[in-house]
Amino acid sequence: MLKRFASTLVLGVGTATLLTACSSEPFDTASQIGADPVLPAPEQPLLPDLKVAEVVGWQDGETPTVPEGLVVTAYAQDLANPRTVHTLPNGDILVVQSKAPPGKPVERPKDIIRDFIMSIASGGGGGEPPPETNLITLLRDTNRDGTIDERFDLCVT
Repeated sequence: MLKRFASTLVLGVGTATLLTACSSEPFDTASQIGADPVLPAPEQPLLPDLKVAEVVGWQDGETPTVPEGLVVTAYAQDLANPRTVHTLPNGDILVVQSKAPPGKPVERPKDIIRDFIMSIASGGGGGEPPPETNLITLLRDTNRDGTIDERFDLCVT
């Protein structure tokens, strides 16, 4: 019985490998360049490739590496899920911070998976309570030195 199962398993894996190899067509990637590129046909695999970037904040005293002569500084901190940033004509900056409303019923199995992936992408699990969300935050640099002097959180209900 075990021998028959092993034979069936090997035959199934071998057939799947051959079918996969037979279905792939050679594709010239140079044809993807230009005004009218030829693109490969779209695919819809059962489990799509998915890579979620890990949320990594700056440690104290740490900044990204930039070319000589340039400087990077954090303009705003403690923002929860910043979605949209808009600069006003007077130089003030509006930041929309939002999450999906709680209590939404799960309609499909993929919603559970999406919510799990989004929890990873939003950097949850740091041990600290998440900052308040569903806000529009006004950031104002009154003396134009690159440091926020005034911050106003406007609640959105």
